[in-house]
Amino acid sequence: MILIITGHLAYPLVKEMADKSKKEAVVHIAETQVAAFLTPAQIIKEIHEHFEDRLDDIDLILVPGLIRKDTFLIAEEFNIPCYKASTDAADLAMVLDLVDDLELSQSTPADKLVIEEKKKQALKFIEDFENDMEKRDELLKKENNILVGNLPVGEDFPMRVLSEIASAPILSKEDLIKKAEFFIASGADMIDIGMIAGEDRSDEIPDLIDTLRPIVGDRPLTIDTLNPKEIEAAVNHGIDMVLSLDNGNYEEVLPLLKEKNVPAVLLPTNYSGGYVPHSPEDRVASMQKLVEACDGLEVICDLILDPVNSASLVYSIIAFHDYHEIDKRPMFFGIGNVIELMDTDSVGANAVLAGTWCKHTLHS
Repeated sequence: MILIITGHLAYPLVKEMADKSKKEAVVHIAETQVAAFLTPAQIIKEIHEHFEDRLDDIDLILVPGLIRKDTFLIAEEFNIPCYKASTDAADLAMVLDLVDDLELSQSTPADKLVIEEKKKQALKFIEDFENDMEKRDELLKKENNILVGNLPVGEDFPMRVLSEIASAPILSKEDLIKKAEFFIASGADMIDIGMIAGEDRSDEIPDLIDTLRPIVGDRPLTIDTLNPKEIEAAVNHGIDMVLSLDNGNYEEVLPLLKEKNVPAVLLPTNYSGGYVPHSPEDRVASMQKLVEACDGLEVICDLILDPVNSASLVYSIIAFHDYHEIDKRPMFFGIGNVIELMDTDSVGANAVLAGTWCKHTLHS
């Protein structure tokens, strides 16, 4: 039998996790609200009071992972192995199921020891979900899920990450391929061909696509440009998605996009007309107008995440929230707009921003 010691507040979750496990376990509530405040002396006292006549039945004692001291004194007192369980009670079922294979510690919480197992289980869950084609096809019938190439995007699918190869036309083929391979190795779900603002490089687009297509494999290949000529060249050469349409260019390319069934990211701007909305209300209204104009085309909405050194970073996040309240279609959250102008911890900043708007989004 495994004896698990916890406090009053954590008990319901600890008991739930213990019941999920295949191991025989007894959960004891010590006289404390917060389990982490327990000391070895208190735990020894609790066990003597409540399990004195059952010590021979106990094979292992698990105590809260967050108690400050190690468990050596407890193990010595009862001559029973005693270790720290997980910091988070939600991981306890996994600890119990793996207890025979784990090298538990008297000083280190068990969750640090099962992190690889947690990662493996999470990746297997995602892999099983992604490979369930019957389920995927059923979910794609829902209004707010779409296909970009062969990749499903939307509220019922994992967050997707798009990585842009900036200024792609000026890179050598070797550098273009290296960047694509780096992004793929880093976990990108889509690779984006970033064009050069203010220039027309439409004649170079077929070669860019042909160079990158073998590298990206079955991942979608997208193009980032507002230039209708470049959009037309990319669509006619098999691009999987266009970034972006706005109120200034959509009329020129919309018929072709519909004909070829190529989805697009929408912006609430009119760059050719010099219009960029700033308030959340203006962004939402402009996006609604464009979505309505693009009826019949699969779209992803980008309310434009503004840089941290601008006056409208908060406004832009509010705009995303407000638009999602009225329209549940997929959204594009351009994290790169913020990170590239911050000389700070990139991993942490990416994590915070991804968590800010992690549902229903495509991240860049």
